[in-house]
Amino acid sequence: MKDIKYIIADNVKLYQKKQNLTQFELAEKAELSVDSIKRIEHGSRTMLLENFMRIADALDVPLSYLMYEDLNQIPITERILNILNNKGGKAAGVFITYAGRTVIWFGQALIASAKRTKRCIGILCAFLFFLLKQ
Repeated sequence: MKDIKYIIADNVKLYQKKQNLTQFELAEKAELSVDSIKRIEHGSRTMLLENFMRIADALDVPLSYLMYEDLNQIPITERILNILNNKGGKAAGVFITYAGRTVIWFGQALIASAKRTKRCIGILCAFLFFLLKQ
């Protein structure tokens, strides 16, 4: 398993590259020194939580996106919450579309099978509660 410092370093470089930011520009946005950014990118420095949050904000990504080697490792609930918190931009619209389709599917399942009615209603209520809670 890779050390967390190197995972964060790789992800900082990845998102920095995606946004076409230089080390200087990232340092400026995060209000950190260029040397700090260099050390973080090389995995040779641990950082304070405050600086970690500054970097995530400067890169406009959730903290969790910097902590995992693969986005698929991030728990699904955390990914959904990140989308709903507008960290996903366009992806939030996609999620809402799928949520709407899921509600329609549950409605069709209710009509199609009286045996599963209680179960479907329970799942539908839980799903709607989750959406409204956010």
